[in-house]
Amino acid sequence: MKREFIAAVQRHVARVSIVPSVVRGQRSPGLAAAARDFLCVMSLAPLLRAMQSFASQLDTAAAELEVALPKAGRSWGIARKALNIFFRNALYTSYLNDRFVLARAEHFYEVPLDSIVAARRADDACEIGLGPWCGVKYLTPAVNAEYQELARRQAATMGIAPVHLDVYWWGGSRDGAARDAEPRRHS
Repeated sequence: MKREFIAAVQRHVARVSIVPSVVRGQRSPGLAAAARDFLCVMSLAPLLRAMQSFASQLDTAAAELEVALPKAGRSWGIARKALNIFFRNALYTSYLNDRFVLARAEHFYEVPLDSIVAARRADDACEIGLGPWCGVKYLTPAVNAEYQELARRQAATMGIAPVHLDVYWWGGSRDGAARDAEPRRHS
C-alpha cells in the first residue's frame, strides 16, 4: 500500500471518529478539530511495536493529545476518549488494520468512556466503591482504569475484546435497540 494512501485513510478515520458529539458539552471551540489534527498525523507504528508496553504508550499518547487540545478544553479524559474512539475505528478499517497489524493489540484497546458506558456499569462501579460518574472531562487515569477493568470483565463473559462493547452499548442506545439488551457470546 502506498504511504500517501495509508496517510489519507488515517486522516479520514480521524475525521469520522472525532465528530462534535465526542466533545459535546465541553464548551471549548476548536476541541474536536485539535483532536482530529493530532490523530491525523499520529504515528501508529511505535504504539503497536511492543505489546507489553501498549498501556504505557497509550498513556503517553493521551498526555500528548491532551497538550495539543485548546487550553480551555484540555482534559486527560477527553484525550483518552478521542484516542479510544480513533483506535476502535482504525481497527475496524481494513487498510489501517492490515498496514499496522492493529488486530494484534485488539485486547489491549479500551472501550471509550462516556456517560452511556458509565451508566451501563453504574451498579458494578458502586460495588467497587467508585463514586457517581462526573463526566469524561473529569476522568482521571485511576478512574479510567477501574472502568476499564469492569469493561474487561464484561467483555470476557461475552467472548469479545473490551473495545467492542461500545458498538453494543453506545450504538444500541441510539438505533432503537433495547438499552439494556446484552449481546450474545461470540464464538
